[in-house]
Amino acid sequence: MGPPAGRAAIPLFMYSIATTAIVYQNYIFIAFLFKKYRAYEWLCRGESDPLGGDFFVCKEQENYIQFLLVSGLIIQFISGSVGSFLINVLPKKKYVSRVAFAFLFAGWTLLSVALSYSKQRMQGYSQTGESGGSGGSGGSGGSGGSGDGLGTRRLNFQTISLLFNLAFACFGIGSDNSYLPIIYYVNEKYPVEQGGGERNCVGGERGESKLSALRNILKNKNYILISTMSSLAVLSLFVGNALLAALNAFEGENNITVVVALYILACIVPSFFIANLLDGGEVATNEKIPTNQEVAANEKIAPNQQIPPNQRTALMCGNIHVEALKNQVKSPFYQFIVVEFFIITFSICYFMFSLFDIYEHSVFGDTLNVYSLVLPSSFIITLTFGIIADIIGIYNFMSFNLLLGISVFSLIWVYYKMKSVFIGYLSLIVYFFHQSFFANHMYMYMSTVFQENNFAVLIGIINAFASVAFFLSFKSFEYIKYHGGPVHSQVLTQVVILSYVLLFLFHVFYIKRKAASGKFMTTKGGASELAQTNV
Repeated sequence: MGPPAGRAAIPLFMYSIATTAIVYQNYIFIAFLFKKYRAYEWLCRGESDPLGGDFFVCKEQENYIQFLLVSGLIIQFISGSVGSFLINVLPKKKYVSRVAFAFLFAGWTLLSVALSYSKQRMQGYSQTGESGGSGGSGGSGGSGGSGDGLGTRRLNFQTISLLFNLAFACFGIGSDNSYLPIIYYVNEKYPVEQGGGERNCVGGERGESKLSALRNILKNKNYILISTMSSLAVLSLFVGNALLAALNAFEGENNITVVVALYILACIVPSFFIANLLDGGEVATNEKIPTNQEVAANEKIAPNQQIPPNQRTALMCGNIHVEALKNQVKSPFYQFIVVEFFIITFSICYFMFSLFDIYEHSVFGDTLNVYSLVLPSSFIITLTFGIIADIIGIYNFMSFNLLLGISVFSLIWVYYKMKSVFIGYLSLIVYFFHQSFFANHMYMYMSTVFQENNFAVLIGIINAFASVAFFLSFKSFEYIKYHGGPVHSQVLTQVVILSYVLLFLFHVFYIKRKAASGKFMTTKGGASELAQTNV
């Protein structure tokens, strides 16, 4: 049997992303999971102030869980950058995707083994009557046997820690590389149709109904499909909630192993084979992916970053156009999105780390429990605003998202000053919307401005800078929490607000005007750029 028809490929890709993409990023799910299976509980010391609540046993446990998540996310950004380059080097996209799913398979397997092993060892450790960490009061017996037992426990806990480290490294390598090839596939198969605003104007002049005009605008499948794929990646966070529900429903000594094994069989393994459609799905359909030259000839896409004939032979490692890449990275359109995504990554991740410090106080009740259940539903918001971005234009959509960012951190700054519960809730609601557009706004912008030319490589560079932003956000949070104070939090919040404001002003008064003018901007290399769309 051949591959499914082209129309069936997209739903299969949707299933793959919705069940595998970023499951491990559900911070609250990971916290629940690690507490349930007593992971890193051995680090807790008697003199430590216990955190209590639903999420962590002690500060040391919270710190190491944050370390795992940060490590996984940094590896995710970096490996996504490497994968973006490999997609242009290797002959088929499916190679990158299938390797990614192999890493996800390994990650979930290692995680289940480590959690099971952790709970088993902590139960045995507790039965000895000793408390504290692996080096706590183990020397009370004074005998050589107790010393050997302490050494064995330390070795066991070090082994468990190693398994956790390897699991999150595998999640990091597999996450972006499992679904980014699908984003690139969509961008190539359904390139952005320019002149959507012109279609709308013409339709109005001819007296078309509003519904007909809307139907014409929504013919641009690129935004809608990219937004759909990005929103389904957010939906994959719900898998964590489903796994927790299954673990609570099926109590047993090895329930984590069984539940994770079923998840792998139902989601990871099918996605591994679905990846074959990245290169073979279009063969069975009559649709033909237009080449850059054909698109330019038909004038369906503005000649943005078109590669001059004398530069088309300047290739490096497959489909990377070196001369065009040099001009693209010099473009103010590209430099803007690199800086913008860097700042948004920093701010969103910093807020994510601050969730427990702000909302675990008793005045907020079970807010975080409810938020963990509601968070995956943000895929609906992401999808809806993907359609809105198609109607109002990506530049207006980005202006709106920057205003959301300004609102989030302005509310947080007011909360630090007033400690108002209402302001705290309001900031969390606005953050819910802002983080929903975290990745898909960048993909839609890039597919509009740079289209197919070096698309994967350019996104890889953006992700590389984003990995630095994520690391800086964690180190900033760590320093402020343990060495700083409320004043430092307020100062950092003000810096973030100022950064958003400067980005917004530059976007409105420079980027949007350049895009609206429709004029070519010639770079030193002689290549021209044009970013023309609905503004």
